[in-house]
Amino acid sequence: MSGNPGIEPKAFSLEPLGEDREALILYATWGLRQWGGPGDTLGGRIARIERTLQTESQTGFIARMGNECVGGAMLVDEDLEERRDLHPWLGGVYVSEACRGLGVGSALVRAVEGQARLRGHGRLFLITPDRQAFYAALGWRFVAVMDRPGRAPITIMWTAP
Repeated sequence: MSGNPGIEPKAFSLEPLGEDREALILYATWGLRQWGGPGDTLGGRIARIERTLQTESQTGFIARMGNECVGGAMLVDEDLEERRDLHPWLGGVYVSEACRGLGVGSALVRAVEGQARLRGHGRLFLITPDRQAFYAALGWRFVAVMDRPGRAPITIMWTAP
């Protein structure tokens, strides 16, 4: 397992997102910092995640090393307003900086892929502004690049879970 210099690889576990309120708040905080836009608030983000987790078609995971939350990801019905024709989506994949390169992100992606497969989905989509190589290494394929006024372009990718 390749890792960050100075970080000793540790075992991590994946748990359902939503079972631990503090973990859900931390995941929402990461998302707000990483992807938050104008008008986005922590309270609003928490509420959206909680609503999402109340539906049977959507789910999420939190990654832990010991008691520390180190990442998260979700299976969501909608992640890109301009492409409502595509669904479901791998969304909100986040790994804390100190734990990147330890396999946490790959495990989160595979867990969401597994949930999509269990739910009978033939395709799973994602958007990324800058992690195309990471997802391509996991077997994801290019769909399109979308230019968005005033924002960085994003790449849409897909896989057959």
